[in-house]
Amino acid sequence: MDKKKFAFTSEDIYYRSATEEDAKIIFSFINHESIRSNSYSSEKINWEEHQNWFNKTLASPNAVIIICLNENNEFLGQVRFNTSNIDNTITVSIFVNQNFHSKGLGTKLLKDLSQIALKAFKAEKIIAHIKSDNIGSIKAFKKAGYVFYQEKIIKEIESVELVYK
Repeated sequence: MDKKKFAFTSEDIYYRSATEEDAKIIFSFINHESIRSNSYSSEKINWEEHQNWFNKTLASPNAVIIICLNENNEFLGQVRFNTSNIDNTITVSIFVNQNFHSKGLGTKLLKDLSQIALKAFKAEKIIAHIKSDNIGSIKAFKKAGYVFYQEKIIKEIESVELVYK
């Protein structure tokens, strides 16, 4: 996957690779309560921390951030894929703009992007780690074709690991 040139449209959603200019729009959402409460790091993130993380992630050959927009150019969310140097897997992270929660959008984003990521990164599987109490996210991943693999403790938090092949 060419991280700098990735772009396509599926129905009414436009997907493209993140650029440096996207740091501000993502930052405007990441401290929302619904996102922080479902993250493994629930503390608020300041601009400098976000900018450092964002620039490092954009520069990494092992990560891609996909920006998701609707036909009105409204930010719907982001999907991030990270490849592993150890095995042939990818991890996925997603957040959906809270104004579009409970509309099946997370499932659509995952369905549209997961198979592309597997092929582009020549990976065997995609792994999602989700807090056990984040029922909406677990349902979205399962509807997108991810299957339960195991229960896990991550950062002292009960979690589930779902896999997409």
